[in-house]
Amino acid sequence: MRGPRLGRPPGGAGGRGRGREQIPPRRVATPRRPPLGPPSPVYGDLVPDERHEISLPRSIGAVFLRENEEGRRIASHLRAGQTLLDLGAGTGLMSRWLARRTGVRPTLCDVVEYPNRVRSLPFIPQDDPFRVPVDDASFDVVLMMFVLHHVERYEDQGRVIDEARRIARERVIVAEDTPASRLDRAFNAAWDRLLNVRHGVPTPCTFRSADAWAEEFAARGLRVVHRETYRPTWPTLRTYPHTLYVLEPA
Repeated sequence: MRGPRLGRPPGGAGGRGRGREQIPPRRVATPRRPPLGPPSPVYGDLVPDERHEISLPRSIGAVFLRENEEGRRIASHLRAGQTLLDLGAGTGLMSRWLARRTGVRPTLCDVVEYPNRVRSLPFIPQDDPFRVPVDDASFDVVLMMFVLHHVERYEDQGRVIDEARRIARERVIVAEDTPASRLDRAFNAAWDRLLNVRHGVPTPCTFRSADAWAEEFAARGLRVVHRETYRPTWPTLRTYPHTLYVLEPA
């Protein structure tokens, strides 16, 4: 028996195969790591260019990163078009997140110039920790996230609050560490030093309780229109509480 003839060109003897199109070899797609979760606004905000195909560490960050866990609480008190001064902005990642989520227009301000600061946002360098070189009522909102407990002396925290009140046309938003027990305070101090040592940020741990901060704001002519205490998951693993305050002139 004659075996099959291999390698015969199309349109060979006898006309067999004439007019047939050559079928290219099938390409085997390189397997890609599947996304860890479905598409969502959270992933879109935090990793906008990776189309949800992200590695495990980035995925965990997208779920628990401070920009999401803290930011979503702040976002509900902002509206599109507002100008926002992020006082003590650090890297500016929170302001960038809020701009994408709410449409606010942030400006960063800090006494420390972080090398990994978001460069796409305006930045005001602050030479004096108690003075920002801007006019009165220059911004709709002033945001201070975990700034006040870095002020070395308790009596000087009021000076920073006064400066925020001077600059804000509408409201001041403050997020602060508010340990409620000795154990809370011990965890709070340990985490604060761990998270800030690489940036050279002072950590005097001048914490106050949630009620004590409210009293300090009232003494500075600010009334609390919203207050929320919670224990964040990331990165401090719910070991001590934070409190968010939305403040307006009394």
